[in-house]
Amino acid sequence: MWLQHPSFKECFSSWWREFEGNGWEGHKFMRKLQFVKAKLKDWNKNSFGMLKERKKTILDEIANIDVIEQEGVLSSDLSIQRIDRDCNSKLFHKVANGRRNRNFIKFLENERGLVLDNSESITEEILLYFKKLYLSPLGESWRVEDRDKASGPDGFTIAVFQNCWDVIKDDLVRVIAKVLSGRLRGVLHETIHFTQGAFVQGRQILDAVLIANEIVDEKRRSGEEGVKGFSSKWRIWMRGCLSSVSYAILVNGNAKGWVKASKGLRQGDPLSPFLFTIVADVLSRMLLKAKERSLLEGFRVGRNRCRVSHLQFADDTILFANSCAEELQTLKSLLLVFGQVFRLKVNLDKSNLMGINLDQNHLSRLALLLDCKASVWPILYLGLPLGGNPTTCGFWDPVIERISRRLDGWQKAYLSFGGRITLVQSCLSHIPSYFLSLFKISASMAAKVERMQRDFLWSGVGEGKRDHLVSWDAVCKPRVKGGLGFGKIPLRNRALLRKWLWRFPRKSTALWHQVILSIYEAHPNGDGERIRFWEDLWWGDQIFKDQYPRLFRVVMDKNIPISSILGFARPFSWNFNFRRNVSDSKIEDLECLMRSLDCMHLSTSASDVRSWSLLSSGLFTIKSFFTTLSQMSDSFPFFPTKFVWKSHVPFKVKAFVWLVAHKKVNTNDLLQLRRPHKALSPDICKLCMEQGESADHLFLHCSMLLGLWHRLFQLAKMDWVPPRNISDMMFINYKGFGKSKKGLVLWQNACIALIWVV
Repeated sequence: MWLQHPSFKECFSSWWREFEGNGWEGHKFMRKLQFVKAKLKDWNKNSFGMLKERKKTILDEIANIDVIEQEGVLSSDLSIQRIDRDCNSKLFHKVANGRRNRNFIKFLENERGLVLDNSESITEEILLYFKKLYLSPLGESWRVEDRDKASGPDGFTIAVFQNCWDVIKDDLVRVIAKVLSGRLRGVLHETIHFTQGAFVQGRQILDAVLIANEIVDEKRRSGEEGVKGFSSKWRIWMRGCLSSVSYAILVNGNAKGWVKASKGLRQGDPLSPFLFTIVADVLSRMLLKAKERSLLEGFRVGRNRCRVSHLQFADDTILFANSCAEELQTLKSLLLVFGQVFRLKVNLDKSNLMGINLDQNHLSRLALLLDCKASVWPILYLGLPLGGNPTTCGFWDPVIERISRRLDGWQKAYLSFGGRITLVQSCLSHIPSYFLSLFKISASMAAKVERMQRDFLWSGVGEGKRDHLVSWDAVCKPRVKGGLGFGKIPLRNRALLRKWLWRFPRKSTALWHQVILSIYEAHPNGDGERIRFWEDLWWGDQIFKDQYPRLFRVVMDKNIPISSILGFARPFSWNFNFRRNVSDSKIEDLECLMRSLDCMHLSTSASDVRSWSLLSSGLFTIKSFFTTLSQMSDSFPFFPTKFVWKSHVPFKVKAFVWLVAHKKVNTNDLLQLRRPHKALSPDICKLCMEQGESADHLFLHCSMLLGLWHRLFQLAKMDWVPPRNISDMMFINYKGFGKSKKGLVLWQNACIALIWVV
């Protein structure tokens, strides 16, 4: 009955698009169905009335008519009042406002060589081209018999879904794609070779850059030349997601027509990166097969002669091969075969051939063989230099150029001091982070980057030189210590590099771990032998070496592991291996040590793992380490952090109050110190013309301001004594407008308003 109503589909579409929610696509889809179901109940009442009551009324009328007919008294003027159908629906049209494409197509040459200059013919030709590009034979549309059978748990029959398929299909396909991508993500690391680093859980972009740099550096020092198992049902689902896509083509900024795409990967689809990774893995398998048959040698690095022939990150591939022409010809043939089979051809314009310890003329001949360009070191690989020297200034030029370009983009913008703080913290401080995650920055380059940040913070861009009111060391401290939380570049570099030390023992099967192990001969970690009893922090808050120094002095093996001292079962079997019998003076220390270990248990089924003590989760984070490093240095003993940064005022006001708390506002006393050759009358306040102008006087003790402070306390019905300085005023927790949160916020904002208006 609903499907036959003329406004049903329009109302269904309107309500479906009206719902907005967050979360997983499957939950959103079910909540949409529930939302539409509730709307349909109201619509049903308005359109068809109360069906049960209406049915009862009609049945009663029929019964009365039967009685009258039987009695032979049928009134000619009897009429049955019909209930009007009132369809009360809303339709909300959402129009996405985007920027128009300024590239207007005036002329277009088609495949037959004809030049089209008419808008309609251009549009038709573009649509025809994309239809040919994406079209492939499709199966019949899905059909289900008995469309009006009992509804499912969601309350809708198959007939509703079929009738409103054009409304719900995008959401339903999105749910299926999310489910498939989630399942695929969980098994991708088992099927994709470890040379591919993109879109696979546990692998990072920096892994490939690290491996490539280590291979190139090791080769330079040496002086040498240089099927997945998915079921058929799974494949059908995947094919359905790919073959049910429609594109609207933008022609001169306007969407024209719809193109049904039944092949290819669409941008933004959650399945696209995983499917592309699977396809790219075929190239990796082809290269590995060639290596197994000794057609490709690759590079052997380190003392363990670890072989690496290629690295992949999505569509970026770096190949390692010997300089012989036969091996390069084999490599070229493999790339051509892969391109012909999968229609993923190598872009020769973006391909470069680099040689390690190789003559330039020989390199040029090899590049001619591969139809690519010969290049020199260093190059950019995944955005980072490959084959460069981090200790040189030129190595960091890309970072300096990026910061300079960003500063040039802000040159004409009007930025307050608070706005510049935000840009330094959110942008300039993070531009070098990608480089700092892999390379150690020199002191001179760190100082140069910080100088650019410092000059922009205090002078802006193109505004001339200004005074740096607060020292850079104080600015870089955390906010709780009186700074702005920028952090020093060397400390940020140190925190980012420590991530590798955390990951190394936890990623023992990763390719980058094997390469580092082969080159630097790191010792593998074994079960129960990884933690030293005396010299590692594994129990309590202090290592036993420092906690019990007298016992440590008589230990024979100071590097003994835990498993050699403590047994796995209770009671523990002790084997401290002292050089001599423990004296009476050390008995107390030994008893204390044994009591502390009494509640500890060793497990034979679990391997030793590292735990990060700075977080309760036990997992390392760069933020926690960086914060700890920043707080280790000397800082201001007291700073009103909550008053400055927890207030409900604009950020530029907070920035000004921060300067006031540091007493670094340009008052006459500070200006006279910075410019002693100028007569600025530091002993006279410009407001009261009495005492000297300082931060404490200007914002608290000046007779004009003191009257305002008195007035504020009178409004709060409080008696007060002016504190010694403005910093104490920020520390004192006045409860002028009550003890509630709103009252405290109101009082805090009132105090900041007085400081701001000066």
